[in-house]
Amino acid sequence: MIVCGDINDGPGFDASEMKINASGIERLMGSIWQPELCLGNSIFDTLDDKKKNDLDFSSLYTVSFADPIFNYSYINSWIDHILYSRINHWVSGAKINFNTNSGNPIYKDFPTASDHKPVTCTIHTDAF
Repeated sequence: MIVCGDINDGPGFDASEMKINASGIERLMGSIWQPELCLGNSIFDTLDDKKKNDLDFSSLYTVSFADPIFNYSYINSWIDHILYSRINHWVSGAKINFNTNSGNPIYKDFPTASDHKPVTCTIHTDAF
């Protein structure tokens, strides 16, 4: 199974999730009580071991915006994901794309496109 797109949520709790004590992305990924059923996160997989162990996601963001809750200071947020069932190593090479093939930032080549950075990966269909 693969679930991907703008899930509009990242790891941990934001202000509204603290009220309900639940994180959308973590609910989608699965329960720690059934780890064999938890979905992998292709972008998390790209982190080095130290960042994974420290749960340091500071280098990962797919959108940047002026947040009115924090006096319009710019916030980087990781809210676009590719989640996958953990069988046969069929997902690899994930990345957050900041630039087009021309080397320009995406917003310069495609000014009316999404404000999100696209997340891509390689899917190995021969793994089945």
